[in-house]
Amino acid sequence: MSKQISLIYFLVTLTIFAFVFSPSANATPLKREPPTCNQTIDYCTFEPQKGNQSQQVLGMVTFTQFTNCTVRVTGQFNTVHGPSYDYDFHVIPSVAMKDQPIYDFDACLKDQIDQPFQCDLPPGTVPFNSLVGNLCAVMFENGQVDDVINGTAPVKQV
Repeated sequence: MSKQISLIYFLVTLTIFAFVFSPSANATPLKREPPTCNQTIDYCTFEPQKGNQSQQVLGMVTFTQFTNCTVRVTGQFNTVHGPSYDYDFHVIPSVAMKDQPIYDFDACLKDQIDQPFQCDLPPGTVPFNSLVGNLCAVMFENGQVDDVINGTAPVKQV
């Protein structure tokens, strides 16, 4: 009788153990959802300014963040002077901090600042939330230590 109770006790324990631990061992892993972002559009418009107008760059650039956090940069500069490959396009905190860009968009230009451009940047590569309030800057590389800023425009949100 004691052998029979031990066998029943063992079978009940084994059954409980199987019900408790078996589902967790065979559970499918949770799917990682892709990051989601608010769809947002920022822009900067290069408008005529007082001063040396022969060196100014005019045009517009938009930064669109999609819900999958990809950022599309689209733009066109209407007036440029000199070879197009000598220009840089950055977002900077201020004119005084032009050597410390928040982001360098030269790869989007592909050395053709005088043509419309568009590029998609993968999620996490552009600090999108920190663009507004800073300056878009187009700089001409003059071969000296300081590049000449040909145009700045504040980044605004639509």
